[in-house]
Amino acid sequence: MPIISPDQLSDFVMEALEDYTDEVQDVLNQSAKKTAQAGAKRLRTGSETPRKTGEYAKSFGYVKDTQTSGSRFSDVYIIRNRKHYQLTHLLEYGHIIVKTGGRTRAFPHIKPAEEWANKDFTERVVKGINAIK
Repeated sequence: MPIISPDQLSDFVMEALEDYTDEVQDVLNQSAKKTAQAGAKRLRTGSETPRKTGEYAKSFGYVKDTQTSGSRFSDVYIIRNRKHYQLTHLLEYGHIIVKTGGRTRAFPHIKPAEEWANKDFTERVVKGINAIK
């Protein structure tokens, strides 16, 4: 560590804090992307999805939210079904059948994946921040 004068102390501390902030930001961004990739894969492979195979499961993916890119804030990723997005709510919660007035069965598959992703992201961030020296 270099020897600094009292006049340079505030600049030195601010620089160190900025470096640490940048490192934490990198950990957050990397963790968000890896969790989005893994969450989309989890839905694609059918471990959480009611239609275990076929176009519905294969259409899950993730996108980076363009509204927040370029800012100093963390990157935001959205896991979505790009082709069959209309079905996600209907399958997750069920829906009314117009002809009979009955209701279809709900297939909760997004909520468990969301809960898993929240836990996974938190673990990745904690591990990444603890690795910063």
